[in-house]
This record gives sequence, C-alpha cells and structure tokens, in this order.
Amino acid sequence: MQQFSIENFLSELHITLSNMPSSEDGNSSLSTLLTSVENVLNKHAPLKTLSKRQERIQSKPWITKGLLRSIRTKNKLYTNLHKKSVQDDHKWAEFRKYRNKLNRLIEKSKVNYYMQEIASSNNNSSLWKTIKNILNKGHKKQVHLQDLQNEDGKLTKSSKESADKINTYFSVVGKTLASKIPQPTVIPPSFQSNLNNSFFLQLTCPSEIEHVIKNLNSKKAIPLDHVPIKFIKMSSSILFT
Repeated sequence: MQQFSIENFLSELHITLSNMPSSEDGNSSLSTLLTSVENVLNKHAPLKTLSKRQERIQSKPWITKGLLRSIRTKNKLYTNLHKKSVQDDHKWAEFRKYRNKLNRLIEKSKVNYYMQEIASSNNNSSLWKTIKNILNKGHKKQVHLQDLQNEDGKLTKSSKESADKINTYFSVVGKTLASKIPQPTVIPPSFQSNLNNSFFLQLTCPSEIEHVIKNLNSKKAIPLDHVPIKFIKMSSSILFT
C-alpha cells in the first residue's frame, strides 16, 4: 500500500496550481481550483470505499477481534444445526447457551467501551458526542408518509405521491401568501431618511485567507467540495499565495 507523503502532495499541488489558467470569472476560477485540488488529493490520498461488513464493524467499535471470531462461530453453529434433518435438542441447547453468553460478553464490552470514552472525554463536545451515541441520537429512522387528501377528496396512493404533493404545496406557498398582502399606499423612499454615511468592503488579502484557513475546525464534516479540512489547512501555504 502506498504511503501518503505530505512533501509529494504539496509539491504536485504547487505545480498544478501554478499552471492553472487565469480567469476574470471568480466562479470559474473557484471551480477550477477546487477540481485541481481534489484531483491531486485523490491521487495521493484516495478515499477508500468500505464494504457493508466493514461499515457495520466500524459502527460498533466495541466489537473486538475475539468477539468477531465468536460471532462467526455462533453463525456457523446455527447454520450446521439448520442443515440437519433431525432436530438435536441437546445441540440446540448448547447453541443457545453459547449465544446467550456471547450476547452478555458483547453487552459488557459495549459498556466498558463507553465508560472509557466518557472517562477520556477532555471537553464538553466529546462528552456530549459520546452521550448521544449511547442514546442513539442522530440516527434517523425511515419515515413513511401518511396518505394525504387531494383537492378532489381522494387519498394519495403512495409515499412518492404524498411527497410530490408536499413539495408542490411548499413551492408555491410563498407566492400564494404574497399575493394576499395588500399593496402599500406609501412609496418606501418617502419615509426613508437620507444617509450621510456609507460603507464598503475591503479587498481580501493573503493574510486574511491564511487566518481563515488556520482557524477552520478540522473535526467538522467534509465540505461540499469533497476536500477534507485537514488537507486544506495542510496546503494553506500554497492556496493563499
């Protein structure tokens, strides 16, 4: 497996951005910049797609390698028992005993894991994150939309039709409410006082960009441009020049 090299990453990023075509269109320049950074990053630190099994394991960090072996053993015992044409009550009793003991070990490992997480929490943010995981907060359950009544009195036939009806309602509700607002009788400029002062926005400078990048929180979620914040901070010396 190729090891990530900060020097090689920054070197290629510097060369790539140095050769980036200039443009007076800010949106076009930003799009080109983000694409260039993402391409270099994917070359040196490509994202790894986890299998469903790996996702399940990562979602339960208290499941140790020993527990995984025991789970595989339990599943194998269950499969072998189902293959037999004649039910063996003694074997099934042994299986249930093994399964129940394993479940107790898993629950004990889970409790110990969260106790260690709470003990090692050095700030309120990490502590509340652990508490939310214990309470299973943030894991949204799939919600099935109830049937809605159409203008003709008939009920919607599917969740999709209900969702479409809701979307249609909210897409026009602003315009519908605005049409009911009475027209003003006074012209707005007539009651505005003259302003003697004004304000302006100063041009952005490299030092300001550097300051903003250094103060980004690396623990936040990956932005929409798919470039993790830690890599943005790593390459800040190149980005703001």
